[in-house]
Amino acid sequence: MEFYTYVWRDAFGVPFYVGKGKGRRARDASSARRSSEFIAVHSQGGCTVEVVDYFIHESQAHAHEVELIECYGRREFGGTLVNKTDGGEGASGSVQSKDARTKISETNRLIYASNPTRRASVVAGNIRRWQDPAARARQSGALSGLPKSMEHRRNLSLAQSGKKLSEEHRANIGKSFRGKTLSVEHTAKVSESARFRKPKSGYKGVSLHKQSSKWQAQVKVGGKIRYLGTHETPEMAALKYDSAAIDAWGVGNCYLNFPAMAHGEAA
Repeated sequence: MEFYTYVWRDAFGVPFYVGKGKGRRARDASSARRSSEFIAVHSQGGCTVEVVDYFIHESQAHAHEVELIECYGRREFGGTLVNKTDGGEGASGSVQSKDARTKISETNRLIYASNPTRRASVVAGNIRRWQDPAARARQSGALSGLPKSMEHRRNLSLAQSGKKLSEEHRANIGKSFRGKTLSVEHTAKVSESARFRKPKSGYKGVSLHKQSSKWQAQVKVGGKIRYLGTHETPEMAALKYDSAAIDAWGVGNCYLNFPAMAHGEAA
């Protein structure tokens, strides 16, 4: 989904701007792209932005933007938002007139001229990555200590999955934990999470059935899984697996949980 709606909140959590965008638009707080009212609130620090919902079509995002602005209300009509319109206008990827491009270019030229650090970043081709250090510090302070939702944690985990840590990184991680004593609360959480882990049977083809809390047996033959029912004990399920494996491949041609029993029957 390419388009989304977003809400900016001030240091007290009060919504002060609603918008529609795609890509990095939601987090772009540069003065060249925001109104003076927006900049006045944002410059006070502690502001945060959240994406409210995603949409396939831009028209859907426009409609939701109008609903959000109507919900919170514009300041000039007694609401909390600094939005100058009721939303629903504008088009991503639209071509601006020559006069508009000239005005934007002149504004950016003045901004870059007054900030050597930003100008150097633009020359290096990193304009989209540049951010005022003071703004970075304010955002970091606003986000520090906030609990992460489960969805956020999953996204962070997916972002890190598949990445290989360097030896230096591994050494630094180990050094940061070396000599630390876990708190009682942390130890209790680890113990609690371990208590809910799925028990292992120790037998091939046997696992715990979540709904019935019984042990189920299954065998994979010819690329297809055959379910062999649920049983009271893992040993009973393991015997069921052995029987199915012998029927499929014969004694001596497959792994068995109780090979001695199978060879005894064959003798």
